[in-house]
Amino acid sequence: MTNRTVPRIAAVGAAFALTVPLAACGDDPEPAPASTVTETAPAGSQTPERGSPSAPTSPSGADDQSGVLMVPIDWRDAVNKAKAEADGEVSDLTLDREGDRYVYDVELSAGNQEREVHVDAQTGEVVQRDGDGDDDDDDDRNETFDVGTLKTPKDAQKVALERVPGRVTEWSLDRDDDDDGDRTTYTIDISANGDDDREVEVDAVTGNVIEIDD
Repeated sequence: MTNRTVPRIAAVGAAFALTVPLAACGDDPEPAPASTVTETAPAGSQTPERGSPSAPTSPSGADDQSGVLMVPIDWRDAVNKAKAEADGEVSDLTLDREGDRYVYDVELSAGNQEREVHVDAQTGEVVQRDGDGDDDDDDDRNETFDVGTLKTPKDAQKVALERVPGRVTEWSLDRDDDDDGDRTTYTIDISANGDDDREVEVDAVTGNVIEIDD
């Protein structure tokens, strides 16, 4: 190779070296401008108007499927709330509607004293406490019961609804000493399908239906 060939090759190499970075710069895409993403509702859906009601929540009351009367506060919690307000053992327990809410009515017996405490079945708040009145019926002092040994209200309602389909509107639990013996019973009030309200008595210990009143 002659001396004149070497400078020519060096010049070509330098030109190629300058061309590569210029080509690379030309291939780089310009950064895309920032875009604003707008969410669109699926086809067929409707956007709620301002001020329109939201999806309805299920109120406390009879379950649409089973007819069982359902409330947020458990019956045992209601009894404990009542016992924190007044002394005594439970002689009667009722869940029914008072105005626009369901309320537990808990009756407590202590000696010859009867006390009544109302507990909101939605919040657990004590909303009323009746005075410490004397109990003129001495037999009532022995008609108390322990809720921990009994069938639950839900179980009793299911038994009653198997015999009388409908929706439970209220229930009560008490202990009676009658001709059929000493027993604790649920009385389940049912708004029967196509009929007037009916009552079903259920043994709170065995879960058996005792009587159905028209």
